[in-house]
Amino acid sequence: MMHLNNAHIFWALMQRNMLLLKKNFISKLLDGLFTSIAILVVAGYLLPLVGIPSYMIGPFFINIALNTLFSYGFAMAMNILKEIKNGGRIYYLFTLPVPKKWVLASYITNFALEVIIITIPLLLIGAVVLGDKLQIIQTNWLLLPFISMATIVFFGIFMLLIGIHYEQKWFFANIWPRRLSPMYSFGATFYMWKSLYAFAPTFALITLLNPLVYISEGLRNALIGGDRFLSGWLCCGALFVWSLLACITLQYSLKKRMDPV
Repeated sequence: MMHLNNAHIFWALMQRNMLLLKKNFISKLLDGLFTSIAILVVAGYLLPLVGIPSYMIGPFFINIALNTLFSYGFAMAMNILKEIKNGGRIYYLFTLPVPKKWVLASYITNFALEVIIITIPLLLIGAVVLGDKLQIIQTNWLLLPFISMATIVFFGIFMLLIGIHYEQKWFFANIWPRRLSPMYSFGATFYMWKSLYAFAPTFALITLLNPLVYISEGLRNALIGGDRFLSGWLCCGALFVWSLLACITLQYSLKKRMDPV
């Protein structure tokens, strides 16, 4: 009975979120359209002009798309940070007769819905419009939705985590140089993991501790195909483990930050 009540409250929260999303749907759709056009132009036509090899256009296309996820995820982290700092809506939601994890799940689900509107069309349009330029070998349409959802869910949990875990002063001063920049730089975003392994195998194995490696390689494997990337299904499994670890850390951080006694 308790789980049923929790589900009802969660659904009520999601109905409110979907109502707000419906009001802003056209705006979000335009965001996705403009983002898609910009990324397609850069990946398909500008990168070749600066001498990027044709076989790297596809991996760089994934890299540029990941920038969008970082942007939207970072915006969510900042909103959470401000809500906690200013005693905002999140405090009201935590007074509802439902475990806090259901409230956090509503934030993650809402983030996922917004990102899907923007990023999924980008990947699909990119695969069709830039098929030749991306040197697509064989798009795995079965794997693509799984790795896409695993990516979005991980980003939602991770960005919610950093928004709750860190104090505002430390967040603004250090989150990029000490956390996000190293994660992004060594997340196989500017290179292919197997190429790094051929050059520096020990360092490549160390970078497997970075969840962004599995996002970059998994999306490339699903969208482009071939044997140049890590297995997409392996990446899905790794992201599931990382998401689980992030959830455990999130629960600890929430208790420490909002119920320190």
